[in-house]
Amino acid sequence: MESPKDILNASLNFSKVNNGSEYAVPMKLTSQSLSPRKNLDSNGLEKFYITQDRKNANREIEIISNRINQLIKVEEKAKKKIEMAQQKAELIQKAQERKNSDVKDKELYKEIRKIEEEELRRKNREDKDRRFVNIKNLQDEILFEKRRMAEETKKKSKELEGMKKDFRIMVEQQKAGKKNARYGAVVEHKQRKDVHRNYYTSNLKEEYEKKIAHEKAHHLDLINKKKELEKYEAEVIQRLANTEQNQVAVLKHLETLAKVSLFHLGIRP
Repeated sequence: MESPKDILNASLNFSKVNNGSEYAVPMKLTSQSLSPRKNLDSNGLEKFYITQDRKNANREIEIISNRINQLIKVEEKAKKKIEMAQQKAELIQKAQERKNSDVKDKELYKEIRKIEEEELRRKNREDKDRRFVNIKNLQDEILFEKRRMAEETKKKSKELEGMKKDFRIMVEQQKAGKKNARYGAVVEHKQRKDVHRNYYTSNLKEEYEKKIAHEKAHHLDLINKKKELEKYEAEVIQRLANTEQNQVAVLKHLETLAKVSLFHLGIRP
């Protein structure tokens, strides 16, 4: 069966053919073409009526084509509306499906959340019990360690007291030994000091006596030298006096011989 669109295309092609050639398709004669007037003047009236029939047919075809085009447009609009309605229906259906799926997912999420919370509470209880046990064990270990350390401290205190006692005894013994050693050293030093003092005193006395004797001998030598120098000085003075007397005598003799004064001779007595 031909569609309205095919019929419309065929009519348009037919109108184009008629416009290109008036006698391309033989026209069916009507009652007017068989009139006596047309038969009388077949050259003029027949052609006129044929032309009018063709024009009328073209107008009718054009009107029908316009109506068909309007119908096709209406049909296309209806199809578009149907497609849009179908799309909206699909969207609504998908939205409802998503909503139902979301509701199911929410319920499933609630169930999963409830299970997770229950599991978390169970783990928290287990952790709490485990921490309690660990704390108790740790307290027991700390108490045991404190007792052990207290016993070790007590034992070490006893050992330390014994060591202190031994140390005090050793210190007292060392003090006594040092005291005896110092006393012996003092006695020995005193004895050495007395011996040294006696020896030093005797040596000092001998040296002093030697120095006194040496000083006396030196003093006697000085006295003897002084006496000798005084004697020599007296001799020199005596010689000088004799020399002056001889000089005066010689000068007087020279003055007598020259019969001039010594002043004129340039000699000063």
